[in-house]
Amino acid sequence: MKTVLIVDDDPVAIRLIGMIVARRGFGVASAASAAEALAWLGEHHPVEVIVTDQNLGGTTGLELYAILQADARYKPLPVVLCTGTTHWQTVNEAMKLGIKHLIVKPIAPNVVITKVEAAAAERPPIMQPRESIMARLLLAQGEYAGLVQVTLGHLAQLREELDRACAKRDRTAAVEAVEKLGEPARLLRATRLVEAVGGVPVKAGWTGLEAPVGLVLNEVVALEAALAEEIEALGPGRQLGFPGSGAQ
Repeated sequence: MKTVLIVDDDPVAIRLIGMIVARRGFGVASAASAAEALAWLGEHHPVEVIVTDQNLGGTTGLELYAILQADARYKPLPVVLCTGTTHWQTVNEAMKLGIKHLIVKPIAPNVVITKVEAAAAERPPIMQPRESIMARLLLAQGEYAGLVQVTLGHLAQLREELDRACAKRDRTAAVEAVEKLGEPARLLRATRLVEAVGGVPVKAGWTGLEAPVGLVLNEVVALEAALAEEIEALGPGRQLGFPGSGAQ
């Protein structure tokens, strides 16, 4: 499920926008300030679109967007700006910064849906669709389910390795874990994770690694969530092991 992060200091606006996007199948998370939003993102929660109000009380949606754009971990995230004014300076500044999607309050549900879905469509899919993977790798559905489960466990192990390396600021271990993550990413044609892995400067010091590695962690978590959804969609009773393994 694709998650929309709504940033607004007005709980009524959060509630309304959340209900609108939830009807279209999006998950919803919320933050009451830019600082709260950045803290939530820093925990590597998977998110596809950010909807932020312009007036956040102490900062602005445009300032939040500039912070996101300056950080490799969050630069790929599309942002929808909500504003209570059509003042040309705000609109012009938003366009100069690169914001493509604006919503002028009062909120109209059809506008919110159009803008959020357009923003979400800008991002590549987390992984190749199930049918395409099965056809490319000549897998039956039970075999695909087994591959998904094994890959999910492998990703979790590698993510833990990368988390430990980051906690120790161990550049060598972090680079090794990132390189290992490239293999399952390429197998599933998880374009975003492949690109994130490729964007890690392997010869950089820790300062130069921190943000690119953070982006890798974000995409690993998103891929894990997508794989967990695949297992749930396939349902119980699938053969999740390999022939002769005894797994049922």
